[in-house]
Amino acid sequence: MARISFFKFLFLSFFISICLMSSYLLISINNIENENDKVNVNTIISQSSQETSIENIFKPQKKLVVLEREVIKEVIKEVCANDIITHEIKNSIKNQDKSLISSNQESESFIENYQGFKDKQSMINYFLTYQNYYNIEKYKDITYIDTQKYNISKYSFPELTQKQSTFIPTIKEIINKIESIKTVYHNSNINQQQQQYQHYQQHYQQQQQQQYKQQQQQYKQQQYEQRTTLRGDINEQHQIFQQKGVNEIANKVDTLGGVSPQPILNGQNQQNLLNSQSNTFNEIGFNRNNEHIKYAKLLFRARVWSDFYSDYWREKDFIQFSENNGIIPFQPPKLLLPLDTSKPLLSKPYLFLHIAKSGGSSMYFHFNRFFGSGVLQQWIHPNPNDYLKVRQSNNVVIGHFDYGIHYVLNEETQKTCNYLTILRDPVERVISHYFYHLFDKGDPEHSGTKNKTLEDWIISSVRGNNEMTRVLSGITKEEEFKPSNETFLMALYHLRSMKFVGITERFTETLALLKFYTGFDSPLLNSKKNVGKPGRTPVSPQVIEKIKERNWMDILLYEEALKMFERQIDIIFFIRNNRLFANEMSKKKIILKVEIITN
Repeated sequence: MARISFFKFLFLSFFISICLMSSYLLISINNIENENDKVNVNTIISQSSQETSIENIFKPQKKLVVLEREVIKEVIKEVCANDIITHEIKNSIKNQDKSLISSNQESESFIENYQGFKDKQSMINYFLTYQNYYNIEKYKDITYIDTQKYNISKYSFPELTQKQSTFIPTIKEIINKIESIKTVYHNSNINQQQQQYQHYQQHYQQQQQQQYKQQQQQYKQQQYEQRTTLRGDINEQHQIFQQKGVNEIANKVDTLGGVSPQPILNGQNQQNLLNSQSNTFNEIGFNRNNEHIKYAKLLFRARVWSDFYSDYWREKDFIQFSENNGIIPFQPPKLLLPLDTSKPLLSKPYLFLHIAKSGGSSMYFHFNRFFGSGVLQQWIHPNPNDYLKVRQSNNVVIGHFDYGIHYVLNEETQKTCNYLTILRDPVERVISHYFYHLFDKGDPEHSGTKNKTLEDWIISSVRGNNEMTRVLSGITKEEEFKPSNETFLMALYHLRSMKFVGITERFTETLALLKFYTGFDSPLLNSKKNVGKPGRTPVSPQVIEKIKERNWMDILLYEEALKMFERQIDIIFFIRNNRLFANEMSKKKIILKVEIITN
């Protein structure tokens, strides 16, 4: 019995221990769960509070986020010529629309290498364009023009007010007019061909009748002589001779005036001939039509005008939209400097706008000496007859044409061409232009200048009134004798979009820079061509002030060109040391101040 009691005691103790341990475990687990519940509740409350806060902040901008993506895509498409997004924009919108970002490894590498551009050359071309960097670089806050000569602060940039092109006639109207001119010319050719054919028919019929009468007379004469001399079978002789006469007629008509005997065409055959002739349209003759040439030039200017408004407002609206809504705008690529200058930075062909009396003749000498073939000196803006030779000039086209000559080129070549030009101090350019007309008797404008003073000339001549603005804008004196504010903004936009701008007063440095931009080497410094005439007389300060008043647009453009020129130097020689530039300039014994940046 004692043993049984002992086992009962052990069993009871074991049972009680198990119960106690179970209770302890349950209490511990419950406490842990309670703590977790508290943590989860706090987390949920915190997250809910954060989400509510973010939603409250960004909820009014949901539509703007969508619009931002659309604007970014449009800018990338227009500026970069593809749909790839730059690295900066990828980071800024990757949480907004993942569908815009390609997960392809090759695309990721592409973005890293070319910052969203289709190739390296496209990226460099964009980087070389001052237009996209003016607002983010130091040059806009520095004045480079001679402040003792020009008070640049008295001039201000006008605002563009109109939203779209107001050029008259419109592109569509001009194209329709050209088509109507072509139709008239085409119909005139058909009528002329028809008249010529009718004249040919009449002439052929007359010749045929005369030949027939002549042969008939000869036959009668021979028949008479045969009857009097022959006593044989007259009928047999007559048949032989008749056949012989027919053969002789055919042979003689064939050699008469180079005209072959052909049957007279009936109405259907005649129409078929005219239709076949009408298919061979004389395009060369049409291009020489004076009326067509007039409208072809108008089409150039209408396209320049329209493209300017489209590009200007697209870029300005995007920047304004970004600023108003706190969106990071599209950032131009910042390349790792120095650039690779082992080959030319710019791709060909080069379209060099030769602004009169700014050193263009010297530039033609250097380009022609280095490139040789493929250099075209186009003295005036090309007519349709000149389009082919412009397309075939695969190196340089240089001349007194206006901005917009790239429309002549083939579509693929338009993507690789680059505009270049040289600007000169506006007052010096006007004075030089006047004396050139005054002393050069062979110049077309000499007769209108020889009896005028410089003061009279700058009032009456378009050449003395913002000529650089007119050339860079693409709008000629036929449209505007005095350039408008819109024309000035167009010229400024085109200037900033150019890949290279030289300065006449810094001609040697311009040549040194062109070595890296276009590749030509070892220019002859003593080869500068001056086509002006001697005999220039001093100009009074009063007249100089009047020149400034009438050329304020050119003064502002010249200041912009100086900014661009300084940036070009920095792009090439923005390195830790300037040995490359020093070696290049030491050959010419030139001292040039170059900003050296050290890290």
